[in-house]
Amino acid sequence: MKIAICLSGQTTDYKSENMMQMFSNIFPSYEIDFYGHTWSDQYPPTNISDFYKFEQTDQSEIFENFKNDIWDMAPYERWWNNESDYLENPIDFLKERINITFGQFVSHHTCINLINNPKQYNAIFRWRWDAVHLEQDQLRYADVYKKLINDWINSEDSFGVSIEEDDDKIIKPMLAESPMSVTYNGKVFLRDNTFMFDSDAVVGIQEVDVYDTLRKAYQLRKDTREHSHLLWPLYFQSIQKFGIRSELPRTIVLKYI
Repeated sequence: MKIAICLSGQTTDYKSENMMQMFSNIFPSYEIDFYGHTWSDQYPPTNISDFYKFEQTDQSEIFENFKNDIWDMAPYERWWNNESDYLENPIDFLKERINITFGQFVSHHTCINLINNPKQYNAIFRWRWDAVHLEQDQLRYADVYKKLINDWINSEDSFGVSIEEDDDKIIKPMLAESPMSVTYNGKVFLRDNTFMFDSDAVVGIQEVDVYDTLRKAYQLRKDTREHSHLLWPLYFQSIQKFGIRSELPRTIVLKYI
C-alpha cells in the first residue's frame, strides 16, 4: 500500500534524520512519497533528495492576494492600538500578521497541489515540519495507523460520516488528532499538527482557490478570527462539507519537548 506525506509550513526545528526515522517506524509496511513546501525565508530541509517533490515560494504572495481587501482580512486585535509598529507603519505590520494567520493554509494548499495523481494513494497526510511522535511511542503507533488506514480503505459509508438525503453536498472524510479540539485562551480550535485525507478529499482541496476559500472561512466567524487554528474547521467547511473525525494519534511540536 502507498501513502503520501505532505510537510508544509515553516521548517522551524525540523530535523531530517529524526523525522525520516520516525516515519519509517510508524509506517513500516507502506511505500511513502514525501512532498514538501516551505517559504523562501525558511531553511530548506537537508534531505531534499528524500522528497518526491519539494518547493519553496515567496510568502509575499499572501499579501498580494489580499491587498485589495486587506482591512477585511486583517486579524485585528485591540492591543494593536497600543503597538507603535502598527501606528507608525500599519501596512508592514499587517503583512506580518497576515502571513502568521494564513501562511499555514497557503503552504498546505501549495503542497497538496504538488500531487499530480492523488488516486494512487491509500491515504494522504498533512504534517507539520515540527510535529513528532516521541521515540518510545512510535512502534506502538504503527499498529494504530495501520488499523486506521485499513478501516478507511474498507469503509463503505464515507468512513462513518452520515449525510442528509436532501443535502446535495458531498461529505469528504478526514481525520484529525485526538483530542480533535483544545482550548486556548477560552476559545476552541482544531488540533492541526496532522490530518489524514482520502484521495477524493485531496482532489476537492486542489480544485479550490485557496484565497477565495480563506475569504469565505474568515467571514464565518469575525468575532474570533485572530487565531489561525480557529480557521481550520471553517476552512474545510468553506471548501466542501468535510466530515472530521478525531482518531489520529497525538503529535508533539518539537519546541515543547
